[in-house]
Amino acid sequence: FLNGNSLGRKKRFSDPVDIPVGPNVSHDLNFYTKYRLLWQVPYQPGTLKAVAYSGGKEVAEDEVRTAGAPAKLVLVPDRNVIHADGEDLSFVTVRVEDRDGNLCPRADNTVHFDVTGAGEIKAVDNGNAATTEPFF
Repeated sequence: FLNGNSLGRKKRFSDPVDIPVGPNVSHDLNFYTKYRLLWQVPYQPGTLKAVAYSGGKEVAEDEVRTAGAPAKLVLVPDRNVIHADGEDLSFVTVRVEDRDGNLCPRADNTVHFDVTGAGEIKAVDNGNAATTEPFF
């Protein structure tokens, strides 16, 4: 659904989907699979919603909204408790969000990290495979 208007339904295993890939995966740079679905959706700001059905019944849905300007950083740890044994790790995702909590997928703000207390930063990653900027 794009802004409340249905874009139709598709079934898995019907038409193969052509996914562009690199030369290590396919000599013609395409991967054909019947296990994914693909919609070509014209851009419109607003809400894009996907609904999954099984046996004709709705079983899942997910929704994304057009983000506004980056307004805040949100840290999302992979766990709530870290054992103070000198061996435990927590992976923390840093999200750039707009004022309404929508992810800003194209934000490229520079983020600096600092830890106080007994913890330490072991590594960071910028998550952008296309950048040549260093990260430590």
